[in-house]
Amino acid sequence: MNIGYLGESAYRTVIEHSKITLGVNEDTEAVVVESSLMEGPPDLPAINTAPGIRALASSKELQDEFNIIHNIAVGYPATYLYGFIGEAGLSDMLEMTHSTRFLTGEIGSQVEFCQGTGMKCTEDLTQALPDLSELVDTLVDIGYRGEVAIGLLRDYRICSVQLGHFVGGFALYTELSIVGAQANYEWCLGVGDGGRVFTEGVAVTTLLSYPPYPHDLTVGFSIKAPVGAEKHLYRISHGAAEVAYISSWGKDIFEAKRRCRKTIDNCTAYNKDIQHRIDYGYGESFVLSNDRWLAFGGTEPRVK
Repeated sequence: MNIGYLGESAYRTVIEHSKITLGVNEDTEAVVVESSLMEGPPDLPAINTAPGIRALASSKELQDEFNIIHNIAVGYPATYLYGFIGEAGLSDMLEMTHSTRFLTGEIGSQVEFCQGTGMKCTEDLTQALPDLSELVDTLVDIGYRGEVAIGLLRDYRICSVQLGHFVGGFALYTELSIVGAQANYEWCLGVGDGGRVFTEGVAVTTLLSYPPYPHDLTVGFSIKAPVGAEKHLYRISHGAAEVAYISSWGKDIFEAKRRCRKTIDNCTAYNKDIQHRIDYGYGESFVLSNDRWLAFGGTEPRVK
C-alpha cells in the first residue's frame, strides 16, 4: 500500500522505519499526518486524524461532554497505554512509562519526551478498564484511525486521550512490533495483520542530542551514526536542531539496556559532545503490568 506522510517536525521518525514517502503523489493511496488537528487530502484515507476529531478539538463544550460521557478523570497519568485504533478497534497495546525531564535523576528542563520503557499489556483491558471499550467505539465511529496514547491513573481510571503521532510510543512499539511500522499503519485501514507486538520482551528508549539543546533550538546539528545503528534511531527535528531517540528491546530489562548502551557507544564515536541520560529503564512504575515489569528485572522507583 502506497502511504504518504504530511507533517513537519517528526517525518524522519516515520519514514526511516517504513516504506512511507514524504508528501503525496499520484500513486498515494493513504496519508499519515503528524497531528490529529491536521487535515489530509479529502479523497484519501487519513491516519492520525478525522473530521470528527478536529470538530471535537475545536469546541470546549464538546470536549467537556466527551469527558463526561467517557468518565475521563482529572489527574496526571501514572502510565500510558500506546497503540493503534483501526477499523477492527484496538491493536495490541503497550503499557509505557516515560520521563520528560532532560537530565539524569529526573531533574533539568522539561522536554516533550526524554526516555521511556514499554512492554505489551497482556491484561484483559476490557476488564481492567471498564470505560475503554465505549471510548474506542466512539473514536472508531467518528472515523479516527491511527495512534493513540491513553493516560491512566493508579486506580485504573482513564485521565487523558492523546491522538496523533507520538514519537516515544512509536519508537517503543516499533522495536517490539511483530511486523514493520508501515504494516501497523495499514492495519488501521483494515489492510494486513499489523497491530501486534511480542509478548516476551521489553523496550527502552532514550534521547540523544547536542548542546545547546534544549535551551537553544536555533543551532543546527544532526546526530551522526554508523549504518548498523540507524535502524535503532528515531529522528525528530526541533527548530534547527535534530535529536534522535536510541531504542532497543530485549528479553529482559538488562538485555534491552545493554543493546541500547551498545548503540549509544557506537554513536558516541561519531558525536564527541553527545548528551543523553544514563538512568533510562531504572525505577519505572507500571499500573497494569507492574508484576511483569518486576519479572523482567525491573525495579520499583526509589522512595523519596
